Formats: sequence, structure tokens, C-alpha cells
Amino acid sequence: MSSGTLLPLADLLSADRIAVPSTASTKDAVLEHLVALALPPGTNRDGLLAEVRRREAQFTTALGDGIALPHARSHFVQAVQLSAIRLAEPVAFDAVDGRPVWLAFLVASPGNSPGAHLDVLRELSRLLEQRDVVEAMRAATTADELYDAIRRVPSA
Repeated sequence: MSSGTLLPLADLLSADRIAVPSTASTKDAVLEHLVALALPPGTNRDGLLAEVRRREAQFTTALGDGIALPHARSHFVQAVQLSAIRLAEPVAFDAVDGRPVWLAFLVASPGNSPGAHLDVLRELSRLLEQRDVVEAMRAATTADELYDAIRRVPSA
């Protein structure tokens, strides 16, 4: 990544921070599930969730083509946190193309690290431009399979 200080996406993520399939059935349930995966119990999940909701209310993070990248810079995290879900059934997410979301990644970064936050979003965007990787994630039936699809992609 451009900052030289961040780990590759596969090192920021792990199978225990991925849910396949997620049974979340609303946009808010997707956000709740992503935050729960990103932060361990006993941390301020509610605080981070409020910030993610606030960011989402400003403008949808649904990119189109069934993919969303909810994100927030937050004082509730000390390092970049990444989680992902592939939904059992697509969920309406206010996407500009009108299509429901089937895949979502959450990026939560410390509030004082805008460069790191942008680096992870840029790396995820690069990953999601690779149709074969997206198709492998769509076909994943387990968290390990989705994680393997990401791990096979070399970092920029």
C-alpha cells in the first residue's frame, strides 16, 4: 500500500472476521454484523456502529454491482479493522444502480489516520475490480473460501 506502513488486505483480515453466509436482512443489520465481526466483545461496538451509521447516512457506501464498503474513521479503534460478509440473500442498500448488496466490507480506522483509511479503501477498490476474485467471493460457501479468494491477490 502506498503508505508503506499497512499490511496487505489478507493480513488485515482473517476468516474469523468474515461471515459466509450472513443472514443479515436489512442494511442496518449488515452494518451491525460487520461491526460485531470487526471488534472483539468488550470493546465499544455501539460507538463504532453509531459512527458507521452516521457515515452511511451522509451518502451510501454501496458501490453498485451488489458490493458495499461501509467505512468510518473512529476513535473507537486503535488500528485499522477490516471485516467482510457475503449475504445469504441480497439486501437493499440504497445503491445508485438500485441493485441490492450481496457482499460488504467494513473498514474502520483510527480517527487520526486518514492516510491509512484511504489506503485500505484504495486496496479494496483494486481488489473489487478483479472480476475473477469477485466471482470467487460470490461463489464462496465458507468464510475460509472467501478469505482464500482475497489471499490469492498480491498487494499493490
